[in-house]
Amino acid sequence: MQDMTTDELAELLTQLELSTEDSRDELLTDFLVRPYPTKSTQDN
Repeated sequence: MQDMTTDELAELLTQLELSTEDSRDELLTDFLVRPYPTKSTQDN
């Protein structure tokens, strides 16, 4: 698992501020899947 850089975090926060509710859900899902991959991706 690769750590998120401060630049990547700042970009995510900017995107969240500018996003609609639907795109915000997608951004947050992507953010959570990165540090906490699903079991199926861990098994590969």
